[in-house]
Amino acid sequence: MTTTKTTQYRLLYATNHNYDFSNLEVGNFYPVEGNVCKFKGTKEFSNKTEYSFSDWRHGGGRVYTVYHNAEAECEAFEKMVDWLQERCLDRGTRLCDGKTIETLSKCQITDIAVINEWNEKKLRQSQSIADFYKRSPQLNHD
Repeated sequence: MTTTKTTQYRLLYATNHNYDFSNLEVGNFYPVEGNVCKFKGTKEFSNKTEYSFSDWRHGGGRVYTVYHNAEAECEAFEKMVDWLQERCLDRGTRLCDGKTIETLSKCQITDIAVINEWNEKKLRQSQSIADFYKRSPQLNHD
């Protein structure tokens, strides 16, 4: 029997799809990759759900993917090019970010000073962008 890369991936990584995101709430703040980020919400697809977090920078943030089952996760793995599959297996990288989001949801940031600082930076950034487009209306694509 030949062991494919997908079979290896399934055996090593695509096992747990039972995560607890009960603490995750839209509008709350979480520590994402060392940054304070606001949870924006989810986007549902037939085989996966995407969880979006934004930092105060315009357009910044991070999207995490959670596959609904092992078949969906392995299907995504099969769509990757051969060298990328190899790298994924070598590094032990999992495509499903469920464990990461579950951990983030348990680390909600409630420090009002940190939240106020985030809101102030976001407001300042939005104002700077608005001022830029006032000065250069030809660059505004809206």
